[in-house]
Amino acid sequence: MRISVKYGAAAVALAAAAFLLPSSLSQAAAAPETVTANQWWQSSAERQARSVEARFINRSNALDPAGIAALIATDAKWDSVGNLFNGRDDIMTRLIIPAVIKTSARYTVIGSHWDGFRLQQDYHFVSKTGDDVLLHYAYLIRDGQIADIVEYLD
Repeated sequence: MRISVKYGAAAVALAAAAFLLPSSLSQAAAAPETVTANQWWQSSAERQARSVEARFINRSNALDPAGIAALIATDAKWDSVGNLFNGRDDIMTRLIIPAVIKTSARYTVIGSHWDGFRLQQDYHFVSKTGDDVLLHYAYLIRDGQIADIVEYLD
């Protein structure tokens, strides 16, 4: 009995270790999305948030309003330094179109961290109208879309 418990516990430990190793070192089932060596420890929520944020910034820098809108939930909320925008249409009409698209703004990521629920991103934001500021966005991602952003300045 002791031998089977001993080997049973070892088998469970080995199986758990194999599951936690990066996919390149493990025969565990592959994740549904591609994971780089530097991301293997991230939760699926963090990977999804980082993926949505990267697409949002790429589409913003490409000045693609339809692409940006597709990433924002219909009932999303955006707190832009105390100015509240409710819903995708309001966010696009009163914030993204005038402040990003019409000003040919560019975001450059300068920092990032995951707080367990939100992706915190730091940006250098520059526009052709003279904006040159450091922005911080705290993204809440649900079902592959931006559900909420809290934006603040340095």
